[in-house]
Amino acid sequence: MCINWGVIFLAIFIANTCQLVFEAAMLYSLEITYSPTPLEKFSSRQMGEEIVDDDNDNPDGVKELDCEKVTNKCLAEIAFIGSYLFIIISFVVGIMYSITYGRPKTIMVEFFIAWAIDQGKSIPV
Repeated sequence: MCINWGVIFLAIFIANTCQLVFEAAMLYSLEITYSPTPLEKFSSRQMGEEIVDDDNDNPDGVKELDCEKVTNKCLAEIAFIGSYLFIIISFVVGIMYSITYGRPKTIMVEFFIAWAIDQGKSIPV
């Protein structure tokens, strides 16, 4: 069994990059709400704007959703789902490739070494 440390550190770097995109997209999509948050209400009051839509042309009285918020939330959810699918597909393709052409035991050992190093770096000292 031959362990390649370059591959291990490359896997850690790629996994951390994917994790950053995944968590940022998830956080961004969860933070965007369709109704104004207290911070948005406060900042609009500071700027002299009014959040409530008192439009006489709107007989239902229902405030329409802000198109920019809907688009941002949708794009964040697409990034979240896309990064999740990328991780799953790359894992499945990697396992299939290693079983067909490589040494699955070596790859599993390298995977668990990379996982241990990655988890060890987050332990507070």
